[in-house]
Amino acid sequence: CARREAARDGLVMYASACREGKPDSVRLFALSACERAVRRHWASMATSEKEELKGTALEVLESGVRPNDARFIQTKAVAIVVEIAKREWPQLWEGLFPRLEEIAVRGMIQASLVMHVLHDFCEDCTNSEFNSALPPRRRTEILTELRRSLDQVARLCFKFLESCFGLIIAPSTDEAQWQQSVGPALSLAESTLGCLESLNDLCPVQTLIDNNIVAAISEFAQTQPRLGAGHRLQVAAWK
Repeated sequence: CARREAARDGLVMYASACREGKPDSVRLFALSACERAVRRHWASMATSEKEELKGTALEVLESGVRPNDARFIQTKAVAIVVEIAKREWPQLWEGLFPRLEEIAVRGMIQASLVMHVLHDFCEDCTNSEFNSALPPRRRTEILTELRRSLDQVARLCFKFLESCFGLIIAPSTDEAQWQQSVGPALSLAESTLGCLESLNDLCPVQTLIDNNIVAAISEFAQTQPRLGAGHRLQVAAWK
């Protein structure tokens, strides 16, 4: 029982550590304890515990990760949502994708986290070279629902690519200020392109065309952004 409760306690500890300004090591320990408990003890948890964890894990994505947080904190917060989704979506977590969409529009960091959730979740199910831990039947269930959700995901990706591209090419007389403000947009664009890459084998070309994804990707592939990071975006777009 104590081991099962580690998932809930880990997120409670994380929230407390954020409020009290604890070091990253404490926050990472809390998130790691939660992820480990989800991996090992999810099946033995009560339904009420699972529902509470789903809500809390999404709350961490929505308001528990700051733009300047270390990458390993962001990665671990994403991993918890992905691990739960592998076990619950779609049958027992129908509201996951609509909720992720709500979170994504809150800000650049939230949008980037959501794109990473979709990338990691989809990669485990769609990439034949990925060492998936999912049983074949469970993988098939998720793939079936992913195909039904492709339009929704594609629309969200286009929305982010469009807004990021506008920020990246926007003229500015203050180069230093521009570089500071465009950093989050570059990060979000890269994670969005990565999400689309993970869906490459699953998403029909017509779906990409209908949702303007092909046009948006072409812009990133051909435009020369002013930052060195622009090359990474071009590479991701061509992939």
